[in-house]
Amino acid sequence: MADLTLASLYDVVRGVEQILGPFPVLVLAVDSQGRIVMSNEAARTAFGVAEVEMIDRPVTDFVPGIAWNQTAKNALSDSPQKPAVQRRRDGSAFPVEVHTSVHQLGDDKITFVALHDVTERLQADRSVRESQQTLDIVLAGLPAMVSAKDPDGLYEFINPFQAEVYGVDPAAAVGRDTADLLGAPGRPIDRMDRKLLAGDAVSRTEEERLLDAEGRQRRFLTTRAVLRDAKGIAQRLLSVSLDVTHGSVAEERLERLALIDDRTGLPNRIALRQVLGAQIRASRRDNAQLGAIVFSIDNLREIGTDLGEDARDGVLRRVAIRLGGLVAEDAVIARYDDQSFAVVASQIDGDGILEQESARLIARAGRTVTVAGTSVELKCRAGVALYPDNGIDADDLLRAAELAANERSGPTVVPIRRYADDMADRLRNRRDIEQGLRRDLEQDRFSVRYRPVLSLESRQTLGFETDLVDGDDTPIWRSTAAHEGSPLSIAEREGLIVPIGEWMIRRACTDAATWASPVPVAITLHAQQVHQPDLVEMVEDVLAETELAPARLLLAIDASVATEDPDLATGTLAGLAGLGLQLSLNDFGSCASSLMALRRLPIGSVTLGAPLVGALPADGDAVLVASAATKLAQTLDLSVRASGVETGDQLEFLKDRGCVAASGAAVGDVMTASAVAALLAQDSALAG
Repeated sequence: MADLTLASLYDVVRGVEQILGPFPVLVLAVDSQGRIVMSNEAARTAFGVAEVEMIDRPVTDFVPGIAWNQTAKNALSDSPQKPAVQRRRDGSAFPVEVHTSVHQLGDDKITFVALHDVTERLQADRSVRESQQTLDIVLAGLPAMVSAKDPDGLYEFINPFQAEVYGVDPAAAVGRDTADLLGAPGRPIDRMDRKLLAGDAVSRTEEERLLDAEGRQRRFLTTRAVLRDAKGIAQRLLSVSLDVTHGSVAEERLERLALIDDRTGLPNRIALRQVLGAQIRASRRDNAQLGAIVFSIDNLREIGTDLGEDARDGVLRRVAIRLGGLVAEDAVIARYDDQSFAVVASQIDGDGILEQESARLIARAGRTVTVAGTSVELKCRAGVALYPDNGIDADDLLRAAELAANERSGPTVVPIRRYADDMADRLRNRRDIEQGLRRDLEQDRFSVRYRPVLSLESRQTLGFETDLVDGDDTPIWRSTAAHEGSPLSIAEREGLIVPIGEWMIRRACTDAATWASPVPVAITLHAQQVHQPDLVEMVEDVLAETELAPARLLLAIDASVATEDPDLATGTLAGLAGLGLQLSLNDFGSCASSLMALRRLPIGSVTLGAPLVGALPADGDAVLVASAATKLAQTLDLSVRASGVETGDQLEFLKDRGCVAASGAAVGDVMTASAVAALLAQDSALAG
């Protein structure tokens, strides 16, 4: 540094500026007397002064706010100065941040003063502060609970509304979880938050019930959203909860709209059940009869396919208008399902009147309709039911009328007398089965049966397929295409598939976790389970509860489920695959479209279904389909299994085609969980 002179330093600064351009910082070099000895181009431009005019002038002429002590002889110390306001040559003011640095240059001390224009930064800071203040005002006045949690599920922030509901101070909530604030009622909230933070879901909306600080139960519609970084790692969980405890005028209007069919303007099925229920109560009180008619347009879907959705909706509206002009003023007309209407008629004097009314509706409401410039012939049918003969509540009465419509095969209405007794028996049977299913679920009376899956090469047991039986030992889970009136069909209609399916998965995993051999257990998912939004989370919870290794659980879906909604099937299977499960496709080769979607599905195996296998090897078409399906699966590196194998000839045929495993009567009988455990324990002992 001793060889460095002011002149050489000046040359260095000028040379660098010529190469790189002017520094974006104003620089002044000041001697120990506080006089300027050098400046850079940015400083001269900002102050509008030529270089020669700046030399030897006091630095305070240009930087009035600088802390300069002329008597100190040491000039400025190495330290940042407080922000100051400077003026450009045009007179405009601009804020600067002052930095100083003292260096020995020969016999003198030179202080370098750097002025950094902080206009943009201050504006940005002000904007952030204003935005924060605005956000704080909005969050404080918002009539909703708003909060943020960190990746560990601890609150970073809650707004005043949420603090008031919880009965806590907003600052006191920071760093604590909901259970810490509310006790036991907060645990479900924390569990849900942690599950969302740990999973792949982005957001979730659901209704919650909560006791507030006053002990009142309140309902909140809560939306949770996870903020993730570029790598998909959760950074924060935001929650917004709207208080929906008390209905407003707008909510009442929405509730009314929720009871109206948007295509026809008629009451929808929900409203129909409410009205019919009220009329049944009145008829019971007055000891009167009540009639229900289900009027269906059989070719409505065909019309939509041929002429488009607008034409289909036009037909619906025209028929709705016609029905309104054909029934009595006190009758109720409603939209029953996609292609049907329902008419509720009171003060019915005998079943003959109801049959005549239905025939009249078919003849007049079912006339040709002109839509989209085309005359459309309608194919209509109707079924009738009478209270209390065919049903004593709204559901039973409507089902009776619907079943009557389904049984109609001629141009006239099926007379009530022809099917009344049979219908009553069927309805009683359906009700008995439904109540039995609910009772078995509530009382834990279901049980799982296991059918061995055999390796066709080594003849060893590779695992077990599952079947569910009720309290009377009747199988109820064998087919997802159940016939009308079967336990599975009734479970589908009554919304019991999801809870029963969850029970089955939990029981099978619990059983498998006790087996001596780590063989997998295979369960076929029903279509309603695939549509279950929290299926992946439920399976993950079951595996954690039972401590079963994910690789020991094989979940399968039918090919028809995959082809009906391939995007949904792919997404659901991808989520399950992320847990480490084995995945398979049943009834492979049953439809060509399943082959098209196969490459998208994250599966490891396919299963030839029992109907196809049962036709082997005698049926030539079945041989072609089975051979082609097996070859295709092998090309895609998928193992091929077969179910419903009944004979040794079928086993040999499948083995020759490369099928690796099979189940069915030719392989082994259905077993209880205890029998499976005993068999595997024996095999393990022999192996040891």
